[in-house]
Amino acid sequence: MYVNQSTTTPQGTVESPASGGAFISALTLQAPDLLLRNIDPSSMVGLVHAGSQTAPFFVLRVTSYERTYAGMLEWEPSMLQSLAPLYPEYPEGNTGSTTNSSFDTSSAPEQQFVDELLGTVSVRALKDGAGRTLIIYGYADRRTLLIARDETAFQLLLSKLSTSS
Repeated sequence: MYVNQSTTTPQGTVESPASGGAFISALTLQAPDLLLRNIDPSSMVGLVHAGSQTAPFFVLRVTSYERTYAGMLEWEPSMLQSLAPLYPEYPEGNTGSTTNSSFDTSSAPEQQFVDELLGTVSVRALKDGAGRTLIIYGYADRRTLLIARDETAFQLLLSKLSTSS
């Protein structure tokens, strides 16, 4: 999925894909400017069916690993609220997906980001009070940021990216 932008030239109106950041802006997500300014136009958003869920994903080509990582950390406190229409909280009784069976819920806040390792990829996962993943993000490489619903979707995206390169 992408957003087209129109540009008027002497030859007429030309439509072309807008930057990946423009799509996030079109979704009215409240992502930090530091993140949005460093998303390359070749980014994409789509749907992935992983496990028992179909959920949106983001494959963001980034111009600066350091700046986008800083932007993601800045976004963390409001990311769940920003992405709630795409990644709603689980209804009561839904076990969701988690790979961290040792997540201690006795003293855990309602939601928190934790560091995880999926294979060889370091990720940040937003966990709810029951240890279920609400949002996960990480880098497939220094130029490719992935955002997905859970570990299953993230690993599927990693697999698809590695077979397409």
